[in-house]
Amino acid sequence: TPQTTYTLALRGSCGAAFSNWSEAITFTTWETPASLPYATDFEIAEDNSAWHFTGTGSNVWAIGTATFAGDDEEGTSAYISNNNGTSHAASIGSFTMRYMWQDFDFGSGDDVYNLTFDWKCTGYLDGNDLFGGLVVVLQNQGDPMPTNGTFPDNDNIVAILYGENAWTSAQIELPQVSGEKRLAFLAFGYTMSAEATTPAAID
Repeated sequence: TPQTTYTLALRGSCGAAFSNWSEAITFTTWETPASLPYATDFEIAEDNSAWHFTGTGSNVWAIGTATFAGDDEEGTSAYISNNNGTSHAASIGSFTMRYMWQDFDFGSGDDVYNLTFDWKCTGYLDGNDLFGGLVVVLQNQGDPMPTNGTFPDNDNIVAILYGENAWTSAQIELPQVSGEKRLAFLAFGYTMSAEATTPAAID
């Protein structure tokens, strides 16, 4: 069953004799790709559990209440955090690449879709070199995910965002998309203060 948690233990058998049970392990099956149209404000736990994150330690994606778009007194978003979601903050140090992703079913019609979300993220461009930012990636579900040290293929990049300290709206057209796809957000950088002032966040 998709998105279900199981506990598994094994033991051997030989006729009427049985060995001791092995140490139990717990695992959760992957969810089926989300159908469209899709919307989330990151405030429903079941929806949030369908998003996957790469990396551990400092400067990782988290879903929490440290920052959010809009004028309400309370809210939730996904953002880079250096303390497991308590703060929307990044530590300056070695180069970091963190992915947040979920699978979606775009059907079979080669339709045009619109991807809309709020975002903020510093970073800056020096000549042709981008230091820090937020990359939006759409790739085939079966393709390998880029690792934390690998930039995605150019053909799979649909947007590169940077240089905004305040919440900003993005509207991205996805033409002729079909099949099961993986939508990923890549946050990278955090080697200097100009990249870490406002870490990546989406809502």
